[in-house]
Amino acid sequence: EAMVLALAIAPLIGMDAFLHWRTQASTEGLRQRLASQALVIRDGAETSIPASALVPGDLVVLNAGDWAPADGLIEVAHALQADQSSLTGEAMPIAKHAFEKDRKFVRGAMIEDQYWLFAGVRVLTGSARLRVAFTGADTIYGQIVRSVQAERADVTPIQRAINRLVFVLL
Repeated sequence: EAMVLALAIAPLIGMDAFLHWRTQASTEGLRQRLASQALVIRDGAETSIPASALVPGDLVVLNAGDWAPADGLIEVAHALQADQSSLTGEAMPIAKHAFEKDRKFVRGAMIEDQYWLFAGVRVLTGSARLRVAFTGADTIYGQIVRSVQAERADVTPIQRAINRLVFVLL
């Protein structure tokens, strides 16, 4: 009986260990997509600061290969293309453009995606200056993390089957 119980519990322990490892790998992957440092223009000078010190209104300088540290409106763009696959699943690079300041804008209207860069998005080509609008948990990336944390982990069909098997064996 002890041997049967050990065999019934072994898959549960293995599945738990695998899910824990997968969670750790996913968390590390997400962490790598977030910029830890940001090059900002403050008081007319470029300064490197921790991304966690960004505040709405900061002007961030981004070049090819950089990760956007926050959500913001693109003020200056030169041949800018970004990889948004982590947010949208799009496989192709997305062309981004600067939002023209003299453009007619109706208060409360949505600004198209082509003028925004979001935290966790990588600049593939070109360069940009990004006016920070949202930081930390207020970013699209932060909202995704919050929604994932809020979701209750439902029992999967295989977990139900193994639980039934263990119950029957007991």
